[in-house]
Amino acid sequence: EIHRMTDHTDVNRLEFLPYHWLLATVGQAGWLKYHDTSTGDLISMHRSKLGPCSVMTQNSSNAIVHLGHTNGTVTLWSPAS
Repeated sequence: EIHRMTDHTDVNRLEFLPYHWLLATVGQAGWLKYHDTSTGDLISMHRSKLGPCSVMTQNSSNAIVHLGHTNGTVTLWSPAS
């Protein structure tokens, strides 16, 4: 099954959270978006308020997404936050 993800624009980084079946994206606008790959729905959107983000990774033990920003700030996010 193929899902079209039109809500994800200017994407810089992607991370797949395998235990939750979520795809996390972050882009030029600084929005972190979670997409459920099993249903094709956009789960949540979070604005980092720190501008563009080009570094993203996840903690595999708890699925917290870490974003690295251009000013040196690292922010931590979960789909429910």
